[in-house]
Amino acid sequence: IITLNTSLLECGFSFNQKFRDYFSAVTGVNPFKFNADMATAWRKVKRDNNINFTIKDMIKIYYGESDYAKYDNSACQWNQFLKDFCADEFSNHYSNKLKVAAILWNEVRDSKNKKIYSRGLLKEYSYKIEEYCK
Repeated sequence: IITLNTSLLECGFSFNQKFRDYFSAVTGVNPFKFNADMATAWRKVKRDNNINFTIKDMIKIYYGESDYAKYDNSACQWNQFLKDFCADEFSNHYSNKLKVAAILWNEVRDSKNKKIYSRGLLKEYSYKIEEYCK
């Protein structure tokens, strides 16, 4: 029998319909969907063999009440940045689009600005593009 205090490792936890139904019943959220932070937490639980991590702990992750493990969305941001860069007709002026996108991404990633592509970045960092793409 599964309770809030059941260890994830001991109950055969999986991201399947059985546990989706259980979490739906506990949270009242229907349909229940596991989120990326939950998947990251589960990987950490397995990696660390954390027998003390419970269903209740996973629910705290779901509600954002625990920072046991957080999904790193920087890869998603880069993918969207690259997609938007390549969709811009001005990117066609460069023979090595990936290199130019990476130069711009490094500037955006390390700034306090939003991590999104805009055409203005080409002008703002043209000196860096010219320096690295000779």
